[in-house]
Amino acid sequence: ALERRSRQQAFIVLALLLAAASVAMVMSSRLQALVSDPILALSRTASEVSSRGDYSLRATLKTEDELGTLVDAFNRMLERIQLREEELSKANEELRKEIGERRRAEQERAELLVREREANRLKDEFLATLSHELRTPLNAILGWTKLLRSNAVPPAGQDRALEKVERNALVQARLVDDLLEVSRITTGKLRLEVRPFDLVALANTAIDSIKPTAEAR
Repeated sequence: ALERRSRQQAFIVLALLLAAASVAMVMSSRLQALVSDPILALSRTASEVSSRGDYSLRATLKTEDELGTLVDAFNRMLERIQLREEELSKANEELRKEIGERRRAEQERAELLVREREANRLKDEFLATLSHELRTPLNAILGWTKLLRSNAVPPAGQDRALEKVERNALVQARLVDDLLEVSRITTGKLRLEVRPFDLVALANTAIDSIKPTAEAR
């Protein structure tokens, strides 16, 4: 009887151990489903966000308990980071545009400076040429006038001398007219006058304008 009672107690203890083990396994799987799986899912989402740099990813909310609160807080944190990243990207894009506009403005300013310097150089050359062209007929006029006033020209050659004075005066007047036409060109008020022109007279005028200088040399 004692042996039979011992076997019964052993069976009862074994049955209790098996029942306790079964309950423990059920509770373990249940705890894993409730605690471990959401935390692992949250960890995987954080790893993907870190590796891909995509803050639009969100963790899946499965429960409404403390773990659900944790997942919700994690998703809100990702949302704020995403908004900050978008604002930063927009600010960087605006900064790049501003830098590009400044570079274009600096390049345009440099081009304008080069054109202005070239314009000043051309203006100086134009003024130097103009002063030379005005001085040439003026020298001829002054030279023949001095000769006439000093009676160095014989009476037979006075008409020819006066003709040269008049011709050089006309050349100088024409230069002044050309200068006025240049001024009209720059102001957009140029008017063209089409008429016949004597090329022989032009050649003679050019020869007479440089002849005193050539003879002086």
